[in-house]
Amino acid sequence: MTDTTQQNKELTKQYFAALGAWQADTVLDLVSDDLEYWVAGSLPKLSGTFTKSDIKGMLPGFKAMFPEGMQLKTVAFTAEGNRVAVEVECHGRTFGGREYNNFLHFLFEFRNGKIVRVREYMDTAHAKEIFAA
Repeated sequence: MTDTTQQNKELTKQYFAALGAWQADTVLDLVSDDLEYWVAGSLPKLSGTFTKSDIKGMLPGFKAMFPEGMQLKTVAFTAEGNRVAVEVECHGRTFGGREYNNFLHFLFEFRNGKIVRVREYMDTAHAKEIFAA
C-alpha cells in the first residue's frame, strides 16, 4: 500500500470519527470545496447528489435527529490508489425513540488530501421506515 493510499485510509477513519462525534467543522475540513456526495435511492431529502454546501446544511439536522449520538462502526476497508471503500454499521436512537441500525457501503475518492467524491449505499427501505415515521 502506498503512502498516499494509507493516508487516504486514515482520512476516511478521521471522517467517520468526526461524523460520529458531530464535529461538523472537522467533517467539512476533510472534504474539498468541489465535493460531489451521492446517496443511492429515491428518498426525499436523503438520496441524490449533494455539494459541500448541502452537506454543511444537513449536518445540524442529522445531529438533531439523533440527540443521543450516532455510532459509526467501520467494519472493513479496501484501499487502492485514490479510492477507499468502507463498510460501516450505523446505529442510533432517533429523537422519536426509534432504533436506527443500518449497514452502509461508501466509496471515497481523494485528491490532494481531500475527499472529492463519495458514493453511499444503504438499506433505503430501513431508512425510509425510520425517517418517514
